[in-house]
Amino acid sequence: SWMSAWEREFLNWAETKVISTDTVQTIQKAESDSKIYKIYPVAATLTEYFLLEYRDPSPSGADSAPGEGLLIWHVDNTVGSLSSNSVNTTDNNTQSSHGRLHLEAADGGRNTTISDLGDAGDPWPGFEGKTTFADNTTPNTRAYSQSGARFSVKKISLAADSISFTVSFTDTLSEYNTSAVTSVKADTVVL
Repeated sequence: SWMSAWEREFLNWAETKVISTDTVQTIQKAESDSKIYKIYPVAATLTEYFLLEYRDPSPSGADSAPGEGLLIWHVDNTVGSLSSNSVNTTDNNTQSSHGRLHLEAADGGRNTTISDLGDAGDPWPGFEGKTTFADNTTPNTRAYSQSGARFSVKKISLAADSISFTVSFTDTLSEYNTSAVTSVKADTVVL
């Protein structure tokens, strides 16, 4: 499988572009475009951030990752140690409830065990068609401190050989206000 955005950034094998204002982006496949996009969930903290990349495991390509779409990686460089090979010891890490690198899977899965290393539901929009990653989605755009989200990623859309999305720092919520739903019945939603 192709290296993750974090690995490529760490090895300086990619061009990292920081997104800090409202924008619309189009990304090419990771194996043909070295750009990675970075968003900080807390403006004053440079050790925690999200990395975005487009992966497409086409039969002719070098990428064997399951599923096609936008991968969103949550990075906390204060966790784990490279020298002791404990970068992602989430299950046994007594200092933190999360690892240094976590894939924010569109299907909400954790993918942290040997038996669950990822599936086709992880990339956005994924098989569930999730086009928004925001403060009120699962998973969400919040920092690990769970402070309110600073940004949202919306309108995630696949094209022939690219994926596009909108990043907003002014509208951090999903267009679907899930907190307004009080109950769901077979054919009725009560607001």
